[in-house]
Amino acid sequence: MDCSNVTEYFNIGLVNYKNKEYHKALPMFLLAASKQNAMSQFYLGRMFENGQGTLQDIKQAHFYYLQSGNEGCGMAQHYLGQLNRHGCSGMPKDYSQAVNWFTREFDKSKSCDYLPGHSYHLTGQIYEEGGFGIEKSYDMALYWYHKADENRYAGAAFSIGLIYRKGKGVKQNYKQAIDWFLKAASNKDYAEKAYYNLAVIFIAGGNGIEKNFRQALDWLMKSVDRGSTHGMLAIGKIFRDGGFGVDKNHKKALDWFLEAAKTKSLTAYYNIGLIYRSGGYGVDISYPNSQYWTMKGARIGHLDSQYGMGLLYTFRTDEKQDFRQAFSWFQSAANNKHSHSQFYVGFFYEKGYGVDKSYENAMSWYKKSADNGQFSAYSSIGLLYHKGLGVAQDHGKALEMYRKVINMTGGHLDYGSAFHGIGLLYQEGKIFPQSHETAMHYFLMAAELNSAEACNSIGNIYNSGDGVIIDHKNAFKWYSKCTKLVEDNFDFCDEGLFNLGLMYFHGLGTHVSFEMALVYLKKSVKQGNDKAQTYIDRVHRQHAQEAQGYQLLLDMIYSFGEEASGNKENVDILMNHSDGVIEHGQKELKQNSTS
Repeated sequence: MDCSNVTEYFNIGLVNYKNKEYHKALPMFLLAASKQNAMSQFYLGRMFENGQGTLQDIKQAHFYYLQSGNEGCGMAQHYLGQLNRHGCSGMPKDYSQAVNWFTREFDKSKSCDYLPGHSYHLTGQIYEEGGFGIEKSYDMALYWYHKADENRYAGAAFSIGLIYRKGKGVKQNYKQAIDWFLKAASNKDYAEKAYYNLAVIFIAGGNGIEKNFRQALDWLMKSVDRGSTHGMLAIGKIFRDGGFGVDKNHKKALDWFLEAAKTKSLTAYYNIGLIYRSGGYGVDISYPNSQYWTMKGARIGHLDSQYGMGLLYTFRTDEKQDFRQAFSWFQSAANNKHSHSQFYVGFFYEKGYGVDKSYENAMSWYKKSADNGQFSAYSSIGLLYHKGLGVAQDHGKALEMYRKVINMTGGHLDYGSAFHGIGLLYQEGKIFPQSHETAMHYFLMAAELNSAEACNSIGNIYNSGDGVIIDHKNAFKWYSKCTKLVEDNFDFCDEGLFNLGLMYFHGLGTHVSFEMALVYLKKSVKQGNDKAQTYIDRVHRQHAQEAQGYQLLLDMIYSFGEEASGNKENVDILMNHSDGVIEHGQKELKQNSTS
C-alpha cells in the first residue's frame, strides 16, 4: 500500500494492533517510528515488551519507550517509570528514575487521551514505600495521591482513605477515611476493598467513630457480595472470638472460613485448622481435620500454618502429642522471622520441650521474637534475668523488661506476665521492700488478665499463709482457676497443675480424690514437672492400700453375713466394726499423705 505520510503509517498500524494483527502492525509502526513519530515508538515499546508480533525484548522496549518519552509521549513516560520501578533484564530497580518519568511534563498532542493519574498514584506508592533512591515520605505520598485523584484515578481515593485510617504521616482520622472510602466505593474496581476498610473502622471504633457491629457487618456483607475474601475472614473471626454483642459461634465461623477457603486463602486454611484443634461453641475437636487444613498451608511455606502445626503437636491431648514435631514446625517458621514461632522456640529451649534445654538459646530466640513485634517476649526475658537462667541474675534488668511490656501499646502484648513478674519481686523483697500485700495486688491484676502463673501464685499465698490466713479452700479455688486457664487458653503452668493435683491427693480445700489427683499430676508431667511423677507413684500405692482395706471389709461382711442375718445386735456390731475399718483407712491415708 502506498502511504504518503507518517500519520497514515501510524493509523494503519494502530488499526491492525487493535485487531491483534500484530505482524501487520509492526512494519507500519517501524516506518512511522523511523520518522520520529512518538506514538508509533510507544506502540513498538509495548509490542517488544509483551512479545506481540515479535520476540519479547525488554531492552528494545526500553529503547523505543525512551525515544517516545523524550518526544513527550506521556504513555511512554509512564511505562519507562514502570520499568524503573520493577527493574528487569539487567535494569536494577531505581525509584528515583521511576519518579522522574512518572512526574515529567508530557506533550498532550503526542499522548492521545493520556491522563497522568495512574503515574501520580504510583509515585505516591513509591514515596509511601521508600527505598531504591527515594526517601520514605508520607507527606509526599499524600500529595501525589491527591494529584492522582484530581486527575480522575479511582484508586487514589482508596489510598488516601488508608493513609487516614492508619494515621501514616498524618493524625489518624476515621471521619476523613470514611469519606474517601465512600468515594472509592463508587468505582467497581475498588468497592470491595473500600467496603472492607469501612467495616474495619466500625469494628475498631475511636477517633470520633463509635464501635458499631451492625454497621460493620453491613459493610462486610457488601464486600463479600463483591467477592471479598478479607470480608469472609473478618466475619469468621467475629464469630470465632465473639464480641460486639455476638456470642462465640465456631460453627458459623467455620462456615465463613470454609467459604473463604474456596478462594484458596491460606489464612482460611489456618483458621479452619485452629477451630478444629480447639473445638467448642458448636464444633467438635477433630485433630485429623485440624491437621488436614493446617497442612494445606504449612506444606507450601505459609508461616501462620507452620506455626499452627506447632500448636497442634503441642496442645493436642491424644497419643500423637509430640513436642519434637512441634519444635520442628516452630523452628521452620521462626527461621523466617515469624515472631510467635520465635517465642515458642525460645520457650521450648527454656523448658526443654522436644529439644535439649538451653537458657542461652531461649534468651536468643526471645530477643528475636521481641525484635519482630512479639513484645510479650520481654516478660520472658525478664524472667530469665529474674531467676538467673542462662544469664547473671539481675533483678534490676528483670524489672526493666517487665516495665517495658507494661509501658507498651499495640503489638502482641501480655501484660499479665509482666504484672506477675513485678509481683514476684515484691514477694521476694528484691529491688523493692518485701510486701506480700503489694505482691498480691500485682498478682490479682495479672490474674484479671488471664495469667495462669499469677493464679498459681495467689493459690500459693493462701496455701502457705504469706501475709494472709492459711485458707486451703481459697488456695484450691485459685489453683483451679489456673488449670482452667491452662486448658481453655492452651497455656502452660506445670506448677499450677501439680499443685491442684496435690490438693486432691491430700484433700486440702476439697475432698480426697486420687482419680482427680492423677488427672492433674499427669498433665503436669506432660508439661515437664518431674516432681509430679513421684506423686503419681504414691497415688498408685495409695490406691493399692485402699483396695486392700476395702477387700478386708468385704471379707468381714461376708464372714459375718449369716451370723448377722436377722439379728439386729449383730448387724450393729458389724456396722460399728466396718466404721472402724473405714476410719482406720482414713488415718492411714492421712499418715501417708504427710510422709
